[in-house]
Amino acid sequence: MNANAKRRGFTIIEIIIAIIVLTVGVLGMVTTAALVTRMIARGQRSAAASAFAARRIERMRVAACDNVQRVNGSDTLYRGSTWVAFNNWTFTDLGLSAEGRVHLQDDPEPGAQRFHGDHDHMQRVPMSPARRGFTMVELLVALVLLGIVSAALYRVLVNNQRLYQAQTARIDLSQNIRAAGSILPAEFRQLDASEGDISTMSATSISIRAMRWLGFACQPPGLGGALNGVSIIIRGGAPGQPLFYGARGINNNTDSLLIYYDGDPTTRADDFWAIAGINAAPNGQNCPDGTNGQRLILNVNLLGLGVNAAGAVPVGAPVWGFEHVTYSLYQPAGDTSWYVGFQPAGASMQPLIGPVLTNGLTFTYYNAAGAVTAVKSQVARIDITVRARTASAIRAGGQAARLTATDSVVTSVALRNNRRF
Repeated sequence: MNANAKRRGFTIIEIIIAIIVLTVGVLGMVTTAALVTRMIARGQRSAAASAFAARRIERMRVAACDNVQRVNGSDTLYRGSTWVAFNNWTFTDLGLSAEGRVHLQDDPEPGAQRFHGDHDHMQRVPMSPARRGFTMVELLVALVLLGIVSAALYRVLVNNQRLYQAQTARIDLSQNIRAAGSILPAEFRQLDASEGDISTMSATSISIRAMRWLGFACQPPGLGGALNGVSIIIRGGAPGQPLFYGARGINNNTDSLLIYYDGDPTTRADDFWAIAGINAAPNGQNCPDGTNGQRLILNVNLLGLGVNAAGAVPVGAPVWGFEHVTYSLYQPAGDTSWYVGFQPAGASMQPLIGPVLTNGLTFTYYNAAGAVTAVKSQVARIDITVRARTASAIRAGGQAARLTATDSVVTSVALRNNRRF
């Protein structure tokens, strides 16, 4: 078979151009990944700034009613020597109320680069009509160039992969501390320390009455006789029903009740919350007006604060459902890592957030005057510090050593009904 006399090979110039095009494409992918990494880092800084502002607002909630503590000011959140967020607040009197305003400034990182790709047009290389194929020397030169470019690209891709893995671990780390910054404040915000909602507290552990639902008595307990085996009907009785509020329904095994005791309706001096435990929950017991309800058989404890008299708990009295839970710094048996542990009523401690450092959870308790207190009934604010770490050591890139990344968040929670002692 005769070969086509006009068929021509490609020259060394064409090979080099092809390598350049490949290099530009791969570098474009690498720079895109770098841009995404920078966006993730900016999102983490914004989350830290938001948590910093929320912490200041919680402190202002406690101070808003005290003229001595209503002082304008500012503070700055630092990571090392670099500032992340800046808060500036002022108190403005509006008639009978006070308003605290927090202005959050999150300036962009100075000198941030942007990636636009390569906008240079490739020049057309004129070819001779009689161009020939390439020689062995040209092929060897092209292979050497390709090897150099491939080695450089491989190194860039490996470093980028390490950076991606490190950033993924940091994202998991940030999600851990954000979870701590939302779960714990949501639990603590409902606490009323003056009513005994804090059972025990220490620097690394706290046991509380965790509120799970709120309902209203359409048929109040009949006081005036025995306080054991007393019947009450809760309107609605389940999530989604009118006048029943909560993420879950009534748990007969773990829930206890706080029932509003009105006593003499002409004065509030004898008002308090009676405690009741659930003995049974018969089905098919609706409210007297025919609407949906849940009947509960209770053992009522008046705590020695009220008279066991008929009508002391009126129709429509609010009823809180709560369970006793504990949050603590926790290390499971056989595990080398520490966690923020959660222990629900009647169950064992289990990891909730983590892994964290050995000092990964710290509670600090303050009274209404802003001073640290160890008296459970005088707690008006709780500061929560969580120090988390990545699950494994990571390498940021290059030949850097593998290290465990750490981060922390401090959240303040103002409790409800804090009294001025």
